[in-house]
Amino acid sequence: MFFEKMTNIWQYVGIVIMIVAIIGLVKIHKCKEEDEEYLVLKMIGFYLLGSFSFNFNITEFTYIFVPIGFFVYYLFMEHKERKNKVLKNKCAKWGLIILTISFVSNNLNGIMNHFEYRDININATGNIKDLTLEWKTIKSKCNIDDNVPLDGARIIYNKDGKIEDLTYFLIDYNKNKSYQVNFENENYHIVVNKYDGYDYNFNSHYGTKTENFLKVVDHISDSHKMMDYNEINYEKELEGSNEGYDLYSVNIKNNKYKKIKEKDLQGPVVNFYAEGKNDLSERYIFE
Repeated sequence: MFFEKMTNIWQYVGIVIMIVAIIGLVKIHKCKEEDEEYLVLKMIGFYLLGSFSFNFNITEFTYIFVPIGFFVYYLFMEHKERKNKVLKNKCAKWGLIILTISFVSNNLNGIMNHFEYRDININATGNIKDLTLEWKTIKSKCNIDDNVPLDGARIIYNKDGKIEDLTYFLIDYNKNKSYQVNFENENYHIVVNKYDGYDYNFNSHYGTKTENFLKVVDHISDSHKMMDYNEINYEKELEGSNEGYDLYSVNIKNNKYKKIKEKDLQGPVVNFYAEGKNDLSERYIFE
């Protein structure tokens, strides 16, 4: 929570630094020694030279810089005789100072991003019956809001209810974050990434919640004897025919499930496949 708030605040730091840089140049201009044509443009040029650098990434979020522009200025231009020499020297040095401040600011922001988007591991029982309770832990540990929709999910478990494979994928369009929850080595491994939002969906906020998907999962696991192979998956947008499936309508509000015959229904669905003595193919469509 702390790193998320700081990351949101830090997006305005660059604006503050730019304002400080302009104020500094205005103050330096007041120290001019003599009138000179195009002095303001020359001041900006020396400032930009002093702030020019090459950057080298250390990690995804942090870097080091080499102030190549100031080196060029220091070696070839600092001692050259010219009008308003002191003022121009101050502009180049002010550029280096602002460059250094930006470097520190960006790396602090990078460190916060590292913690904000770091992967998280959470203990799991690995049993189909515990998924709803464990989701509450995942949501709390990852600070996932209640309105974040489920984008896709897949769960495979055996006749003992033991999870063999699990993946949830969620996109928080408000925070520009994505979450991929995987079951690995008796743990949940949550991969948190920054989401660019290029596929923004205005209806995404009204999609199926993970809690609602897991209610259907609980209903399925309670209603059917577990077979050798059981697969449940969630598809946000489905195209194609419902032929070959037993089709059910789901009302989450009153926890009602009713068998229906409308084969042309489309929309977010939960699919259930099971292989054993009698194979099953069921599809649950949310009302």
